[in-house]
Amino acid sequence: MKRRVVSMYQLFEYSLGPQIRTLGACMFLVYRTVWMGVLMHFASEALSVIFGVGPAWVPVITVSIGAIVIAYTSLGGIRAVMFADVLQFFVLFLGVAAAIGIVTARFGGFGWFPTEWNPDWPKQPLFSWDRPSG
Repeated sequence: MKRRVVSMYQLFEYSLGPQIRTLGACMFLVYRTVWMGVLMHFASEALSVIFGVGPAWVPVITVSIGAIVIAYTSLGGIRAVMFADVLQFFVLFLGVAAAIGIVTARFGGFGWFPTEWNPDWPKQPLFSWDRPSG
């Protein structure tokens, strides 16, 4: 707190020098690029199964998704990114609600939801709602 830095990169530069700051920034960019590539690859595999196309289409789907994202981000800026995030929130939220609704409908009501602690389940190790005895 005494150094008044606003990012870890400033702390790297202050403590270890500008070369370490650059190294840290490059490592972060490589990590994020690999992470996003893996994420897009698995999303493309899922879409290839959903669309019923073979695994040969995974690279095509990956490049298509990447091009769409780059296009709307470049053309719309932060407003487009925020709109996409809001849209993604509602899609995921509705997906969760639909999954709960489907499970509830298939099981004939909320009977699938546990209302009491099964004696075969292990006790909760972190906390308990019961008052301690003694």
